[in-house]
Amino acid sequence: MPKKTWWIDLGNGYQIFVYRNTDDDRFAVVLVDRETGKNISRYDNSHGYVHQDILDKDENLIRKIRYRNLKRDKAISYAVTDFKTNWKNYLRRGGHENDQLRKVV
Repeated sequence: MPKKTWWIDLGNGYQIFVYRNTDDDRFAVVLVDRETGKNISRYDNSHGYVHQDILDKDENLIRKIRYRNLKRDKAISYAVTDFKTNWKNYLRRGGHENDQLRKVV
């Protein structure tokens, strides 16, 4: 079973999507607005290193953060914990707060 995906429902209109492929050592952890399906932020290693992309409300990249010392096996749990704890901050940073925070506050 080299590829595995699962969803974590945050219970507030947002979900975390997790993808892991052990064949090519790739992963992605994405904070998603359940209503619109839009990505808010994601962690992945698609460029050969672990990084986080923070996205605006049109899903354009506004910031990329590289994690030089974070390995894939730890990055997935780190990303899930970060999104569970800081999801409101990512909404604000990406300019999503006017539309989406209103439905959970």
